[in-house]
Order: sequence, then C-alpha cells, then structure tokens
Amino acid sequence: MSQQFYSSQKQTGMTTPDLFVSTAKEKRIVQCLQAEVKEIIESCYPDTDALIAIIEDMGLPVITAKSSDFQLKLSIMVVGSHPGFIAPTLHKYETFIDALKKHMPTKAHLDFSKGVIIAFENKNLFTFLTYHFYHWMAYQQGLPGYEEKARKFYNTFNIKYNGRLHPDFLEKLDYDETSMLRMAIRRDKEALQFVKHLLDAVFIPLNNGKLLDKGQAQA
Repeated sequence: MSQQFYSSQKQTGMTTPDLFVSTAKEKRIVQCLQAEVKEIIESCYPDTDALIAIIEDMGLPVITAKSSDFQLKLSIMVVGSHPGFIAPTLHKYETFIDALKKHMPTKAHLDFSKGVIIAFENKNLFTFLTYHFYHWMAYQQGLPGYEEKARKFYNTFNIKYNGRLHPDFLEKLDYDETSMLRMAIRRDKEALQFVKHLLDAVFIPLNNGKLLDKGQAQA
C-alpha cells in the first residue's frame, strides 16, 4: 500500500509525509489505547454479551440485529455509512438516529451522543465488535481520521478504488484532504494490526487452552 502511495505522489507531484509515520505523541496515545483495549478484551473473551455490556457501560450503545434486517441496512446506506462504529460526526447522524429509534423503539432511551455500533449477527461477532470498539476508543482519544470528510474519502478509497491510492483519485484531493485520507487509512491499519495481534496473543492461546483441557489441542 505504501509503495502505491509513493508512486501516486510522484505522478501527481504531491509531497506529503510518509503515510504511516506517526508523531511521538500519537504513538504514545496509540500504545496506551491498545494496552487498555487488550486488557478489556482479555477480561471477557469469548463472551460477546460481556463485551457488549462493557462497551455500553463506557457510553457507547451497541445495536445487534439479524442479518435479515434490511430496513436497518437501508437506513445505514441512506446516510452514506456502513455497519460498525458510526461516529456522531456523520453529516446525517441525527437523521440516522431518529430512524433507528423509530425502527427499534426499545433502544430509543439510549444516549447516542458518543456514537453507536451497529452489528449484524454472525459467527465472528466478537471480533467484529473488538475491531469497531477499538475504532471508537481511538475516536474518543481525539486521534485524527474520523472526521466526516476523512471517512468519506476513506470509503471512496476502500470501495471504489479497492484500497488503492490511484492517481485519478488523489488528483481530486488538495493537501488537507489528502492528509485526512492518510489519517483515516492509518487508523484502519492500526485497528487491523491490533486485531491480528489479539488473535495471536489472546484468542488463539485461550482457544488452545480450552482444547487442552479437553485433550483436543493441536500444534
């Protein structure tokens, strides 16, 4: 990905800092954030209900729905968002929350001022929630990359251009917009790498420990 970025910079004449270089202050924030999230995940894995309870106690509502809930999916799509963590910086956030409350009146009493996680039931729900919980924690820490425009640029980069920093896309962005995109990519890269770390350091060892107890662990 970074090689594609450098190539695109050369073709468009842009001179921006390395896509994945963080400031010392930002690195410290990310390290503390990851340590805190890891401790939380270790305390409740693999209990999805326990994780949801912890997240909601911290002030972030978690809405789980069946994959067949097309009305909810449509509401998310109409405001230009996606399942997972939806930040209150979304341009049509209030419109979405109003629709959500009408669709799920039992959730109308919740405080959505800090955002919301929308999750559709699947076998990897715990991992899905972990990934988006991490994003919310990063957002709460004030890390850049979660502004409305930044998310819009990231979605274009990720969906329309298949995660490639194509010159046709970059030529349309000015310096500030390119910086927003870089920050959004950085945040997602951090989240993905962190979840992979949890898989190796927490999920797999705990799963193997349970299998050992049953005499079923594999090398």
